[in-house]
Amino acid sequence: LVATSRRTTTESGEFMQFITLVDEKGMCDLVLFPSICKVLPHVGIGPYKARGIVEEHHGVLVLKVNRIMDMRKNNRPTEVLDTQENYS
Repeated sequence: LVATSRRTTTESGEFMQFITLVDEKGMCDLVLFPSICKVLPHVGIGPYKARGIVEEHHGVLVLKVNRIMDMRKNNRPTEVLDTQENYS
């Protein structure tokens, strides 16, 4: 479930999001880049499944999302895949 979400814009004016998900096992910080945000511009409460690359920034683990599934869409998960995979 989504605990916090912050939407911002890149220097080129595209949207990206920073999200914290929580479940019974803990918390996870996610980064959604513009290619994901174009398809999933707003996140609700969830639940979501996410995949990506885990990186450490200032002692915090962050998942740079390249695949996210909205598990509440009419009981049929909706998957968004980042085809650009630009994580630099």
